[in-house]
Amino acid sequence: ALLAINVAACIFFITLKRFHIAVILIALAPFISALFAPNAVDIDAEKQLTMGSYLRVGIILLVGFAGFIIYMREKRMTDIRLPAYMKLLGIFSLLAFVSTLYSVDFFHTLVRALTMVSIFGFLLGLFVWIKDKAHIEKVFSYLYYCTVVLIVLNFAAFFLLGEKVWWVTYSNRFLGLWGHPNMMGSFCMISYFLLLWRLARSKGLERAMIILLIVSLAVMHVFTGSRGSLLAALFGVILWFILQKQKIMLNALLWVISLAAIVVISSSAVRENFHRETESKDSYVTLTGRTEFWSFGYSLFSQRPLLGHGFDAAGEALKKLYEEDSELMSWSGGARPIMHNGYIDTLAGLGIIGLVIWILLLFIPFRKSARAVPCVTRTFCFTVLLICFILNIIETTITTANGPVGGMFWMVWLIAGKTELFGKNIAAKESVEI
Repeated sequence: ALLAINVAACIFFITLKRFHIAVILIALAPFISALFAPNAVDIDAEKQLTMGSYLRVGIILLVGFAGFIIYMREKRMTDIRLPAYMKLLGIFSLLAFVSTLYSVDFFHTLVRALTMVSIFGFLLGLFVWIKDKAHIEKVFSYLYYCTVVLIVLNFAAFFLLGEKVWWVTYSNRFLGLWGHPNMMGSFCMISYFLLLWRLARSKGLERAMIILLIVSLAVMHVFTGSRGSLLAALFGVILWFILQKQKIMLNALLWVISLAAIVVISSSAVRENFHRETESKDSYVTLTGRTEFWSFGYSLFSQRPLLGHGFDAAGEALKKLYEEDSELMSWSGGARPIMHNGYIDTLAGLGIIGLVIWILLLFIPFRKSARAVPCVTRTFCFTVLLICFILNIIETTITTANGPVGGMFWMVWLIAGKTELFGKNIAAKESVEI
């Protein structure tokens, strides 16, 4: 216990002095948690709370508190006015915390609400730390290096760890070191764009290395069998080349897609990664029972339309209402089912009030990035936000920083709201100061 306190204190004070460490910690915290995730069928809720979960939550709490201290310290020295989208996120976080008072799953809601409040605290610190375009590029660079390390580790695991990195439920689906194929898929999805961002500013050997990383990432992504993240990534990459006006790259991509489609269709081993056990004859393109969950989510909303059942507690409410439906529970893959739709999850958890605030706070930075001066930073922010919104329709991916997408999403969301800095550089000395 004493060692843990000392480590926590070190992390906190280092983060206060070197806030870029907070960016790295938020990016890596979900991966640390995933390393402890058991690869087994029918895991009890208690067993899901592994050491990794406690480490992830602890890191986010420490970083969030450090970010809040940095913000308050800066606020005393300068006149800082938070934009509307940051205020809305603060209101949403407060509403999430208050919902613990009436949540059907007090402990789960408390942990998730504290995580959301901590993410807000971290973003407050990041908001005052990012002073110009150089700081924006630093954030992207730290995320890029973290991503490269994770790609290399997962690709090595692909060849070295055998059945440990293949899902026990569907043994032909690659889960890597992320604990679940869909999490591995969402990691691949968002990683493409960090690599493309770096590719646009690289030359020579580094450029060749990035192309090799993209190919390796695509191979792992196909073997995850994560159809939603794969389609979202494909759409995002095409959009990227259109926005960057790279016609040659777009044409090359379309040829690669055509060739890959032929390989997938002709190879039964690859095709089986996208197969699902459903009643539908065409089990490669179904939503795999998600529409049932969405219907149940709407039923939960109709019971408490104003404030919902508690932040991120819709799954527990669903379990209590339909626990006799063994088929539905077994499909969910755990003791606490999820809605597989972030918007319905928010609607059932925090009611119509929470959903309206949620959509508004997401939309404002997205709209700003859409109207920003064309540049690679604008393309990156707009594309990443859009594909995360799309994936959030079939997976709950962006509420907090629990998965590989969440932490990176919120950083990109914040930067998208600071479009006035996309072309701004202040004095060189101040730009490199951490």
